[in-house]
Amino acid sequence: MRQLPTPKGQPYIAANPIPAKKITERKATSESTPQRALKQPAANKTCDLVIMIDDMGFRKKAYAEIKALALDLTLSFLPHAPYTAAHAKAANRDGIESRIHLPMQAKRLTPEAHTLTTDSTFEEINERLWSAKQKLPHAVGVNNHQGSAFTESQVAVNRFVKAVAPMQLMLLDSRTTADSRLAKTAKANSIPTKERHVDLEHNEGQPYAEAMITKALAQCRRK
Repeated sequence: MRQLPTPKGQPYIAANPIPAKKITERKATSESTPQRALKQPAANKTCDLVIMIDDMGFRKKAYAEIKALALDLTLSFLPHAPYTAAHAKAANRDGIESRIHLPMQAKRLTPEAHTLTTDSTFEEINERLWSAKQKLPHAVGVNNHQGSAFTESQVAVNRFVKAVAPMQLMLLDSRTTADSRLAKTAKANSIPTKERHVDLEHNEGQPYAEAMITKALAQCRRK
């Protein structure tokens, strides 16, 4: 299994797939493209950001659009999405790191199919994880999709961590709630674990995205 480069203090940014129109707009504005933002030098210090695109697998053109950005990104795929298998295979071919984006129960949303709930048994969680790994054989990690209710439940988190432990996957806590118990429990069980620091939403606009990248860089420089 490929070992992940995760230096101490390296911030994780989670984002959603960007519609083609947004990509075109950002590439046409050379003064504020993501490439420029990520290359801003810090005084006597280099910062590395891990930018992960969540919710991959639903849009047919998403992978080609993201690949065209020519950025060093990580892609996290929803296991049940229709284009996940094909896009994840292409990502592996192109040397792009992939993760499993596993749906978990949120507080104010009705759980959809394929969602782990606080009532899911260890057997159900284990089966869901291994099924996802079969669809994403090259995935090097797993992170939660939604999950504010699930990750606050210590019972549910214990079951999940027990299932993840033998799978040689890095765990990223998406931090959809400030009271998440996922990262702490995973670390206590010696699972390689990181936490999301900044959340990007493409529908918030480019100034918002640039502000969040600046925030992530500032966090890195303080480490």
